[in-house]
Amino acid sequence: MVFSCVLCLKETCYVHNFCETCEFIKRVCNIYGADEVKNILDRVCIRNTEQRNYKIATELKNEICNVVKEKEKEKKKVSKNTVGC
Repeated sequence: MVFSCVLCLKETCYVHNFCETCEFIKRVCNIYGADEVKNILDRVCIRNTEQRNYKIATELKNEICNVVKEKEKEKKKVSKNTVGC
């Protein structure tokens, strides 16, 4: 019989309930405990509102800097082209 992985619901499993990746996650949970793994995921992978706002502001700042740099490059190209005329 063919089943989907019980955890990710994406991978096809023929013998076990979990795919290879989810089996690894299950073993880590068994070793360290589900609460500890959840705490690690919360601290490392999940962003709170303050972290999201900081990330958005940083990305916007980088995007603005990139646009300004591109415009400066365009100005330099235009000025180099007009100098020889």
